[in-house]
Amino acid sequence: MECTRCRAAFVGADGRCPRCDGPPAQGAYAPPPQAPPQPNPYAPPQYGAMPPPGPGPAGTYPAPPLAPYGGGYPAMLRPPARLAGLSTAVTVLFALVAVLALLRVVADYRLYDALGSIWTTDLAEADSIDDFRATTIVLLFVGFLAAAPVFLVWFHKARANVEGLGRHRHSTGMAVGAWFIPFANWWIPKAITDDVVAASRGAQRPGGLGAVNGWWACWVLSSVLAGIGWPMYSSSMNESDPSLEGARTASLVLMGSNLALIGAGICAILAVRTISAVQDARFGLGPAGPAPGPAPYPGQGW
Repeated sequence: MECTRCRAAFVGADGRCPRCDGPPAQGAYAPPPQAPPQPNPYAPPQYGAMPPPGPGPAGTYPAPPLAPYGGGYPAMLRPPARLAGLSTAVTVLFALVAVLALLRVVADYRLYDALGSIWTTDLAEADSIDDFRATTIVLLFVGFLAAAPVFLVWFHKARANVEGLGRHRHSTGMAVGAWFIPFANWWIPKAITDDVVAASRGAQRPGGLGAVNGWWACWVLSSVLAGIGWPMYSSSMNESDPSLEGARTASLVLMGSNLALIGAGICAILAVRTISAVQDARFGLGPAGPAPGPAPYPGQGW
């Protein structure tokens, strides 16, 4: 007899439908026993569910701790670059520029002396002074062209290394672009350098490195004296109205400019080497590479 409810099974001897009225009776209507499920050896491993997000300790995911300086990198956008090699290159090139500036001082002094005794200076000596002076001008210009790109690469890397550290008044891109802005290149790169020094040392206030202050004072002084001396010399050597005293004064001004440039080169070498050493030590970037330490983000390396 079919079940009047489901029409899919027959009523048993006890009058109950095995599908609708409860567990089936033992007998012909009882389903075969089911084997217990066996684990699938090829199934991927199951992980526990993460706690649901929400307020309170149960729903809070703590941020991974930062690695200490010297034992790994801080949580930054990019790994810090080692500056020791670039620092050596900048040191050599700045020392070369300082030597060439010293030759310019000698050339300007010879011109100053010759203009004071022009009536006793023969033509061959005058030509020798002019040739030596022109050669030193070209050599100093070539020295600047060689040193400037290397220094800009170092300066940009030093600024990028501390991007996530401290307070910065100018962006990383300005570490290069600020040098090409007339007049603003007298103070914007100085501000960037002070911020880099503070961030590298972990200080709260910018600046604090005497070599940087000496570097910038000499650099600005050299630029100002050069801006005064060259127009003065060109005006005094005008063929229509030459002035020997004006030319001698201009030579003295240019000598002062080159002496200040030598001082700027020496102070810049000290500043570059100090900043490079501080950053390499802080980030653990010794000669053998970065010091071992945990990855800045869990499960992810550089």
